[in-house]
Amino acid sequence: MTQSIVFTYTRIEPARCRSLAKAIGKLGRNERPGHWIWKFAAWLALVFLMIWVLRLDALQEVETTSLIGAFSAGVLVMMIVRVCVIWMTHKRMYSALEQGQKLQGPISVQLGPEGCRFESPLINSHVNWQAVEEILDLKTGTGLRSGLFVYPLPNEALPDGMSPENFREKLEAWRATS
Repeated sequence: MTQSIVFTYTRIEPARCRSLAKAIGKLGRNERPGHWIWKFAAWLALVFLMIWVLRLDALQEVETTSLIGAFSAGVLVMMIVRVCVIWMTHKRMYSALEQGQKLQGPISVQLGPEGCRFESPLINSHVNWQAVEEILDLKTGTGLRSGLFVYPLPNEALPDGMSPENFREKLEAWRATS
């Protein structure tokens, strides 16, 4: 089990970036499994607020259907704005990642009992296993989480004959012995 695993990869595919972003986004959410209850309660409160506003005497002259239509149009506009902001943020993130990968070039990875070494024309980094908090299954690869950073390791870059499950088992064993 002391033999190092060495491989090189050039770029991370956009699909892998999405799974990496989802995995990072889910970190810490396990602490609040019932967070959907608060979202539902907020929507209920909004509906009750709308009903209360509709019952005010000042609004009796205005048609209820026009108020409901205006409220619905406002909700629809806010949803469209939210979707556009999310879409633009993701587009910028993937564009920045792609630009960074063009500058970085191929990354050589060496993993062993002593830790992880990442080398490219721009970086030379060593991470001890004590700094690796979690080994993530990213579906299309493996992620080594250290603090807020996740080192992505694509499945297709693994040495011939090594399955992703076997790879993660070796990494977990090295992490456990450090």
